This record gives sequence, C-alpha cells and structure tokens, in this order.
Amino acid sequence: MTKKLFIKTHGCQMNEYDSAKMFDLLEEKESFELAETEDEADLLILNTCSIREKAQEKVFHQIGRWRKIKEKNPNLKIAIGGCVASQEGENIIKRAPAVDIVFGPQTLHKLPDLYNEKSKTDINQIDISFPKLEKFNHLPVHGTGEPSAFVSIIEGCNKYCSFCVVPKTRGHEVSRTIEDILNEIESLKDCGINTVALFPNINTEVKDPLSKEALNENNFMCQLVERIKKEFPDTMLVLDVALDPYNSNGHDGIVIDGKIDNDVTLDALKKMSINLANAGADILAPSDMMDGRIGVIREELEKHNHKDTILLSYAAKYSSNFYGPFRDAVGSAQSEGINKDTYQMDYRNINESFKEIQLDINEGADIVMVKPALAYLDIISKLKSKFDVPIFAYQVSGEYAMLKMGIDKNYFGNNVVPETLISLFRAGSSSVLTYFAKWVAENYDNISN
Repeated sequence: MTKKLFIKTHGCQMNEYDSAKMFDLLEEKESFELAETEDEADLLILNTCSIREKAQEKVFHQIGRWRKIKEKNPNLKIAIGGCVASQEGENIIKRAPAVDIVFGPQTLHKLPDLYNEKSKTDINQIDISFPKLEKFNHLPVHGTGEPSAFVSIIEGCNKYCSFCVVPKTRGHEVSRTIEDILNEIESLKDCGINTVALFPNINTEVKDPLSKEALNENNFMCQLVERIKKEFPDTMLVLDVALDPYNSNGHDGIVIDGKIDNDVTLDALKKMSINLANAGADILAPSDMMDGRIGVIREELEKHNHKDTILLSYAAKYSSNFYGPFRDAVGSAQSEGINKDTYQMDYRNINESFKEIQLDINEGADIVMVKPALAYLDIISKLKSKFDVPIFAYQVSGEYAMLKMGIDKNYFGNNVVPETLISLFRAGSSSVLTYFAKWVAENYDNISN
C-alpha cells in the first residue's frame, strides 16, 4: 500500500531545499508519495524556522492541530525538523507527546531510518546532532518534476550575531568538496547544458575590506575552475568579476574614506581577472559597474596572452529590488556605509544604458548584459535595435523566487517559466542566464511543442 507524506515548511529558501530533500529521500527509500491534504497522510513533517516571529508558539500550535488528526488515525506519525527542532530537541516530545520524531537540519538524511525505527519499536526518535557534511553523501538528486534544482555549496555560519540563530541550529560554516560540485556539473552536461556561470560564497573568515582573497591566485574559485576544465574541457565557464563576495562590507568596490575608490578597485579587478583567466575561465563577466573596468581588464588580458577570453559586461545593471535572494546566498548583502545605488543604474533612466553600453563596447566588451530581465524588456528591445553585439539577459534570483513561489502555491503552473523566458528572447535577448536552466533542459520536449 502506498504511503502518503505531507510536509509543511516554515521559513527560508534553505528550508525549501531541505523539505525537497526530505521528500526525495522518503520517496526513494520508503516509496512515499505526496499527500494533497494533511488528513490523508501517513507521515506529517513540519520543517521549522527559528527566525519567524513567535516561532516556538507556532510550532506547538501546528502540532496541536495535527494531534487531533492523529487521534482519528493512531498509525499516523508526526515528525518535527528544522531549526526549532534543533533548539528544542526532546523538549518538543515532552511538551507534545503526539510527536514521534525530532531531527535537525544536519540529520535530515537519517529521516528514513528514524521513521523505520519508530515504526518497528514505537520508541520516539530524536537526532539533532551536527555531523557536518555527512548528509550530502546520502541525499538523492532532486526530481525533475518541478522547475528547480537546488545545489547547496556551503552549510552553516561562523558569525554569531545577536539577532541570528543559524550557527546554533545549522552548525559552523562548512563547504562542500570540489568533487561534489564536479558531479553537479556532470549532471548539467547530461541534460544538455554546456555553459555554467559560477558565483562564489566565500568563508567569512577570509573576507576583508580590501577583498584580498579575490587576488589570491590559489583561492577556491581558481582551484574549482582548474578542476572543472581538467575534467570537462569543453564546458564553457562564465566567471563573475566583482569584489562583493570577498568584501567584508558587501560592496562591489573597495571603500576608502567612506567612498568607493574607482582606481583602487580597477587595480584589484584586473588582478582578479588574470587569475581567473589563467585558471581556465572562458568568459569573464565584470558585474561591478566601476568606470573604465572593461578597458583595463581587456588591456591586462592581452598583456597576458588571453586575447581569446570573452568579456561579458554587465553594462546595464540596474539598482534593483530583485537581487535580495542572491545577495543572501553569496553573503554579499551590504552591511554598512554607502548604498549600491551610487554605482548601479537608476531603473527610471533608459538613456544611461545607451551611454554605458557604448563605452563598454568601445573598451572591448564582446557581449553586454541587462540585469534584471523581466522588468526591463523595453531596455533589451531598444538596445538590440541600437547595438550590433549580443545582448544577454539575466533572470535574477528575485525573479526566480517570485515565479517559483507562485508555482509552489499553485497560483499558476510550470508553463509560466517558458512563457517568461520566451518573452526575453522575443524582446531581443541572444541568451538568458536563468536558475531555471536545468528544468528547461530536462523538460524541453514537453514545453517546446
């Protein structure tokens, strides 16, 4: 008989990732199917979040509702996971005896075993330990039925901020191995994707105001690029050139005396570019919006015999409200001081994009980028008619999150993904950078008819 699973998720995108993996595990190992309602489930899972207001109260309120369902179905199992589970541990079962299983974010891979043990012995199961990256060795590849494929590179956090519980509930900051990332690259190639854009999430311990780690020719990104090109020499790698992931204040440029120093930043960017080109990057994508950076980087590339390295300029990068999820993901959210509005473009201004793109083309840009994408179709269209260079569009994290949330809540179907992507090509985009790439590749035959 098929077993039914219902998962309720509180909180951030990381919790969405964890919930997806819970289902993948239970589907693969226990043949669970998703239930449409709580009442028809054999296993109820609440994936909790400590950041929510009155988080604990909301958890126990939900358990109270589920207890009534369990009274009608004594065979029902209730599992509590996530950050509140990590904090409260066995206190959850003491306060709510209807709960059968408690597990933390780092032990979700043990969920099938915890479920089996509870089913066999009727002994409540609790595991909120921190086995670091062990779980990644047990997580199956995410299914292809939904337009998303999460790849978690770094877990945890080393910043013990007074307002945040992440280090206490998810553990210290640890990174996945290069081998794991290579496996993901291989899976992308298997479904027909041969160009990959890489963005770093740098350990907080090596960030500083001068972004020195960006200039380290043996940093994680340079090592990663070398390994990918060694294993997959025909894969095209696009590397972001900007200092914000390495900068302790989250800015794209180096701040001196309370201002972005354009010239000092250019010197750092050209050194960073050569390191990435030496490692094997095919396309360098300066996204910093510093004046003159394309010319400086192009000159430096030619000095070091990298004449064939392509420059993809973020020439029309607007100061947008759609960047939030990405900045959180790579740890580049601005922490203090001046605003990024001072060096990104005003979204009210269309003429500035013409000026910036012409300057970048004159300095040696091979491709220009419009970012974000969906709210800037008019920009893409006008630029395409004015300039004889490829125009790329970047469907950014906020656009992805907006569409994905609408799909998850059944406001619309998966077909909204190709509809938005086609609108970008229709406006004049030569190519689109999108987080939906893997899903589109896997479902191309179904959505192209």
